[in-house]
Amino acid sequence: MLGFFSFAPLLRKLSTYITVQPQSTQSRPLGPPGSITAKTANWAGQGGAWNDVDLQASFKKANATAPLFNGTHRFRKTVIVVSLDGFRADYLDQKLTPLLISMGEKGIRAKGLKPQFPSLTFPNHWSIVTGLDPESHGMVSNNFWDPALKQKFLNTDPSTSWDAHWWGGEPLWATAVKNHMRTAVMMWPGPPYTSEKVRPTFWRAFQEHFKWSKRIRLLENWIDMPIQDRPELVYIYVPDIDEVGHLHGPENVHMNETLKQMDMFAGSLDKSLRDRNLSEIVDVIYVSDHGMSASSDQRVIYLDEILGQDTFLQLFITDGWPAAGLRFREGFDTQPILEKLLEAAKKHKSFEVYTHETMPKKWHFSNNDRIAPIYIVPYPGWVVTTKHEHEVVMKGHYRPKGVHGYDNDETEMQGIFLAYGPSFRARQDKPAGLMETFSNLEIYGLVVKLLGIENGPENNSTKGFWDSYL
Repeated sequence: MLGFFSFAPLLRKLSTYITVQPQSTQSRPLGPPGSITAKTANWAGQGGAWNDVDLQASFKKANATAPLFNGTHRFRKTVIVVSLDGFRADYLDQKLTPLLISMGEKGIRAKGLKPQFPSLTFPNHWSIVTGLDPESHGMVSNNFWDPALKQKFLNTDPSTSWDAHWWGGEPLWATAVKNHMRTAVMMWPGPPYTSEKVRPTFWRAFQEHFKWSKRIRLLENWIDMPIQDRPELVYIYVPDIDEVGHLHGPENVHMNETLKQMDMFAGSLDKSLRDRNLSEIVDVIYVSDHGMSASSDQRVIYLDEILGQDTFLQLFITDGWPAAGLRFREGFDTQPILEKLLEAAKKHKSFEVYTHETMPKKWHFSNNDRIAPIYIVPYPGWVVTTKHEHEVVMKGHYRPKGVHGYDNDETEMQGIFLAYGPSFRARQDKPAGLMETFSNLEIYGLVVKLLGIENGPENNSTKGFWDSYL
């Protein structure tokens, strides 16, 4: 096989993203043909800006008038979107995050935020910024095989994951730049430029163990800039809850402490805005990409035993962990394998087996060649692995202790949504939490509406969805 799952990278880096260590200097990278990892390490690591001369003229024109005033400086309408990776919807009910709850009460809060299938980090973060489902934007998993390119995408490998050709659709930060707005992207999964070579004004590469207090300081640096430089749209990614969930599971003292820390982060961000008298200027949106289920040594599916060793060795590649998208060697007859898997699914009652033709329509997960032709989708808490990996490599103790990627209708896969700021003031007299769970594709439409962007590309969000809320 070319590769079986991406479990080893997941263990090495539980945040499921790339690592770039910041350098001591800031420099502008050269143009981005192919992978730009080496060229952007210094610049991106320090939150560098693209100071293109041609962009300066358009920004100068756009900032000629600034309708908002905080008492000392002029501002333009600003939106901050924060993703707390792995924040399960019911965590808000545990009385560990009073500040986040209060923010939702000041604005609007939903019972949950429904991820796209598969409920994984990269597909859903790209759906949030493009308004497209994974089969449309092509980021179908954290790792996958592209049969046209004959290349493998691996989220932990920046030499491939930063290349724009993997990422379909137009992220909203690029649309905003085209509309003469400045944007900032802090560690959000995605490339530093689009296939059209459009870049966010400020882009901060992911870094492991980057304290939330440093995220606050970087945000403050951005919003303290002169109006001609200051971003109007900011995306911030925070992986802490997801990391702890994978390492320890979704419900334990470690998770409780992390939830308290994330509440402090939200409170600190809010204080930074209030200290600058920006409560009537900046809208803040909190989301998460998915929830988390607990794994178990008893909830393992041994693919090698189901297929038999001879058939198992014919596997070319698998992707989509904790599910398993199966690709066999060219010319290998897969019909008997499919029948064997379907029979095993009936017997084990712990997973389902789909092809492009039988994939549930609600998932919108079939019309893309990057999706493997046979897909094993386990039930929540179950994982696809091998007997050797579980019993020998892991010595019978399955890890990670928390997993996600399951049916996006499952309760444990639901994320969070809450928002507050001047655009949500009208909701103050209504109890928070009345908004029903909705698709995270609608976040795209919300940000578009808040910023007044009228010429965005086609997407899968619902037209008019936010009309009754804003």
